[in-house]
Amino acid sequence: MLPAAAACPARFAVPYGYGTFVLYELEAMEKLGVTVELYSLLRERSQSRPSGSGEVGLKRARYLPWLSPAILRAHWHFIRRDPGRYFRTLAEVLRGAWGCIRCFGGALAFFPKVVRFAYEMEKQAIQHLHAHLRTTRQ
Repeated sequence: MLPAAAACPARFAVPYGYGTFVLYELEAMEKLGVTVELYSLLRERSQSRPSGSGEVGLKRARYLPWLSPAILRAHWHFIRRDPGRYFRTLAEVLRGAWGCIRCFGGALAFFPKVVRFAYEMEKQAIQHLHAHLRTTRQ
């Protein structure tokens, strides 16, 4: 059995082209025998409903609220396990976003979700993460 993998687009948008591209990648990996989980930082709000594989993709994607007890438990888990690593990671994320207020705000907003995703991926023994993220500093 090949190791499990995860894909994490910033937005999983279907029927838009980008979401379809991600679905094709997932389907190709699964044909090779890799178990792939789909995590998305944001749920795309669309007026049109996808059909076929797009609908399946939306159903299998994992979304999180901005904050929840499960998110707080994940943070507490990593803080207890290795507080230095947790706080160094948070500092590195914020330092990397420094100088761009939009990027810094995004880092603060998304860090809680990302930690929960990391917790879930660890529980699922995911060995590889392919992140589809894009940032443009303005």
